[in-house]
Amino acid sequence: MAALHAKLPLTPPHLPAPPSSTPAAGKSRVELPDIVLDCKRLDKLMKSGRLGDALDLFDQMPRKNVIAWTSAISGCTRNGRPESAMAMFIDMLESGVAANDFACNAALVACADAGALGLGEQVHSLAVRAGFAGDAWIGSCLIELYARCGTLSAAKDVFDRMESPDVVGYTSLISALCRNDEFALAMEALCQMMRQGLQPNEHTMTSILAACPRGLGEQIHGYMLKTMGLQSVYASSALIDLYSRNGDIDLAKMVFENLDCKNIVSWCSMMQLYIRNGRLEDALRVFCSLISEGVEPNEFAFSIALGACGSISLGSQLHCSAIKRDLMTDIRVSNALLSMYGRSGLVEELEALLNKIENPDVVSWTAAISANFQNGFSEKAVKLLSQMHSEGFTPNDYAFSSGLSSCADLALLDQGRQFHCLALKLGCDSKICTGNALINMYSKCGKIESARLAFDVMHLHDVTSWNSLIHGFGQHGDANLALETFNEMCSCGCKPDDSTFLGVLVGCNHAATKKTLMASTAVAGEVLDGSNPTVARLRQLISGRPDAKDGWSRCWNEGVTPWDLGQPTPAVLELVKSGTLPSDAATVLHPRQRGCCGTTEGNGKNCKVEEDGTAQPVESAF
Repeated sequence: MAALHAKLPLTPPHLPAPPSSTPAAGKSRVELPDIVLDCKRLDKLMKSGRLGDALDLFDQMPRKNVIAWTSAISGCTRNGRPESAMAMFIDMLESGVAANDFACNAALVACADAGALGLGEQVHSLAVRAGFAGDAWIGSCLIELYARCGTLSAAKDVFDRMESPDVVGYTSLISALCRNDEFALAMEALCQMMRQGLQPNEHTMTSILAACPRGLGEQIHGYMLKTMGLQSVYASSALIDLYSRNGDIDLAKMVFENLDCKNIVSWCSMMQLYIRNGRLEDALRVFCSLISEGVEPNEFAFSIALGACGSISLGSQLHCSAIKRDLMTDIRVSNALLSMYGRSGLVEELEALLNKIENPDVVSWTAAISANFQNGFSEKAVKLLSQMHSEGFTPNDYAFSSGLSSCADLALLDQGRQFHCLALKLGCDSKICTGNALINMYSKCGKIESARLAFDVMHLHDVTSWNSLIHGFGQHGDANLALETFNEMCSCGCKPDDSTFLGVLVGCNHAATKKTLMASTAVAGEVLDGSNPTVARLRQLISGRPDAKDGWSRCWNEGVTPWDLGQPTPAVLELVKSGTLPSDAATVLHPRQRGCCGTTEGNGKNCKVEEDGTAQPVESAF
């Protein structure tokens, strides 16, 4: 089967019509015992994940009936090979075997997984010609196909044509509506379903819970307790996810602990709950409990655990455990390992792992590019982004962001422009991550006009977008434009943060314009807290941040220093009294300021600026 491993073309071939001489779909002559036995073996191999062995058996079968073909098609889709499943469906028809409703179901599921709308529409036509398009299962598969391919109107049309939709049909429609952000319509469908006397099942409720707000979710929780007893692991996992999204860890934990039988889905839901709320150690404890209770972790559990892992020692153990369980062929596990090694700064191990992945995807490349940039290997990050594109992968917003930021660090203007052109072709230049990186890259490469153009092209701006432009103007000594951008930011309703304020101060400091500085800080203070800025406000902005110490140093160097040129320094005094000391650079206030920045109280220690501009650093608080 040469077509088995080949990818389908973008425009799929026309499916052959069902052979007229073939017995009716789904009907066949009495099969030989060998064929029946082979079909059972094939189905068992597919369900156990042994795809290679199953395909070998299938190729060796001297005679293949529609049951064998359907098992092979479903197995390929189940094992992550929907393209091969679609190619196999075409081979089946070309071999003269007529598709029955089960075969069409399997083909439609494969088309939905692969997003192959064109071939899916042809399978739909084939089902109509064969006379089983009105089947409830076929209808549900068609709704799923059209919804996942973004044609919600076609999914609604399929549902409307169903003579008497059952729970499965309604559930498919509700799931499609929720997936396409049509929650109000989904609730209407749920109410219509219940008015017709159909009781929603766990899958119906799971679809609703995935999209509903907390208040309604609690009502659904109560309904499920009354009607279902809430022992469904899938529905319980959806409830855990609902409460997790709203920060209700205790309620989510209660749902989990009340489950009599926990499967891997519920364990993974609890791990994701803790990760979403920043409790990484608790997520890892859940993973350990999972193993200790005899539940076999799958690729999802490993990828979640690796995402929570901050210790290279534990991460290496998880890596070894994944190898023992033969999970390294799963791209999700490999990508999680790439991210883990990147966070740990082990770029060499990351590169070795990337080279071992047979079929890296966009996530793999992006993880490697980001890790190299974040660990200071900007040249390698630029090289990887170029290699990713040359090998036929389309970089995403995050890959462009890391690549352009690396160009900014290395001042590679020409390379950055090439990445900009590629992002422009792909439509990524107006996205927030790429746009922010472009502003930063052009600013650091001395092209502030291009930075402004990159800013103007963006459809949406976040605080980082504004800060990047303000810092760009500030570092180029254009305090007026920095202040204008700051005012524009405030008028747009984007709330400044400490980085915004410091960016304006940097511009004023570089321009040596004390008058502009004091005016700008007054405006900034009014926006930030309705009053003129004070040292207390600066402390409130910066305290509690991971980089608080560096932030205070920047305040000394960029803010307090130019504020008090040529006059007494009450701001400096207040900072020193609070126990915050300036850096050595900050104590050099100005050659013309020959006074002392200290106090007559306490032990009298001060910092005197000499005529040549040098100063003694403040060694301790007063």
